[in-house]
Amino acid sequence: IVGTASAYHCGTRTATGKAVKPGYVAVNPKQIPYHTAMWIVSNDGKYVYGYAFAEDTGGFTKWTGSRATLCDLYMPTDAMCTQFGRRSVTIYIL
Repeated sequence: IVGTASAYHCGTRTATGKAVKPGYVAVNPKQIPYHTAMWIVSNDGKYVYGYAFAEDTGGFTKWTGSRATLCDLYMPTDAMCTQFGRRSVTIYIL
C-alpha cells in the first residue's frame, strides 16, 4: 500500500490496550485491521521503520482530512517525530 505516513509521540496505551512503543502504529481500522503485521519503508529509501503492527487508532476515527494518510508511526521522542515529518511510504502487509 502506498501513501503518506506521519509520526506521533503521545499517550500510554494504544486503542487495543497495549503500552505504546516503537513498532506500534496508528491506522484507520477500516483500511488496515488491528493487529495487522507490516513492514514500512519511505519511498525515497531514506527511512526504514521496519516491522510494525496496527495497534492504535489516534485521530483516524474522526479523520476529516485527506484519506492519503495511511498511518501514524509511533516514535519515542518529539524530536524524532519532527525529523520524520510526513513522508510517502510503502506498507507491505505481512
